[in-house]
Amino acid sequence: MKHQSDINMTSVFEFRQSPQFWVPTCLCPPSTSLYSGELQTSSTLGTASWRCFHLTSSHLYQGQSESSASYCEFKVDLRWVTVNPFEERTDSGVRFGFSLVSALKKADFYVRSKENLILWLDQLEQICILRDITDDFTILKQLGSGGQSEVFLGESLSSEEKVAIKHFDKRRFINQPKKLEALANEIEILRRISHPRVLQLYRVYEDDQAVYLVTELIPGKSLYDDLCAHGVFSLPEAETFIVNSLDLLTYLAEQGILHRDIKPENIIIPDCTARGDFKLIDFGFATQWTGAQIEDSCGSPGYTAPEIIWTRSHGETLDVYSAGMVFYVLIAGCSPFFARSRREVIRLNAENDVTFGQLRRGNSAV
Repeated sequence: MKHQSDINMTSVFEFRQSPQFWVPTCLCPPSTSLYSGELQTSSTLGTASWRCFHLTSSHLYQGQSESSASYCEFKVDLRWVTVNPFEERTDSGVRFGFSLVSALKKADFYVRSKENLILWLDQLEQICILRDITDDFTILKQLGSGGQSEVFLGESLSSEEKVAIKHFDKRRFINQPKKLEALANEIEILRRISHPRVLQLYRVYEDDQAVYLVTELIPGKSLYDDLCAHGVFSLPEAETFIVNSLDLLTYLAEQGILHRDIKPENIIIPDCTARGDFKLIDFGFATQWTGAQIEDSCGSPGYTAPEIIWTRSHGETLDVYSAGMVFYVLIAGCSPFFARSRREVIRLNAENDVTFGQLRRGNSAV
């Protein structure tokens, strides 16, 4: 863990970084502090000056005392900043610290001990972008691939815990601002969510070639594959699934989040669980809901709300509609808009003619 500069790395997230590193706080105290402690900065190196800093879920505050309620002079937004731990060998021994790098700006922070560095990193790793994934994980094999990414099985070098690693080649985002914005939204939203039915994001890494999302590993199959293998849900299974889904939709609405692509392929039924238990994955279309109508194309034919097809304008009811289509499939065994071509599925979806009187139950297409 040598002290080396990351300032030459061009981050694909620069568009989210503040042009200023330190921003005045008008002496306001921080919000709820996750961790507080003393740090020595580059500007105070060589003196006896140590300052108190307070870490929140998004910012690092420079405070006037050890109390998290103390007035703070400056803060830095950490959400798209790269953190890089280091050690320096000097005539008097070894010094430990970490660098924060943002938009070609870099600041070094020194801690009092290696143990103290570990405490800071445990918190910073959940907020910042990390540099070298091979320092922490071994990539074992590829599990799958999609239009924008590949998914690998990984293993933690410290705990041997198995994880999923979603790999995004940075070349795919060159001159693709919409794709880059979608990736940034996915990261930001997954970091905010804490719900047992949502895939958990552990860490984010970026090196010169790629961005990596390290998430929990969910052995199991998609709801689509489960329906193809086992047929429709029993009514008790469907009831449990629907209740759990409504609980999740309520939580997302309270957080101001729209998933915008709820469908059987994005719902995982974990192994060794009841069919009513599930995990919602793939937040690539997800966005913050501010109350204003959104003008954007998203979702999947057969599950998206008709207004998406007609005008692209949509709001908070979009996820409710998609969930309703999933509920229909659970019981009917097929989509109300099932057709042999994508074009015909879109037409039926736009017309929104859903029949409830003659639901078929069996191993039908979803």
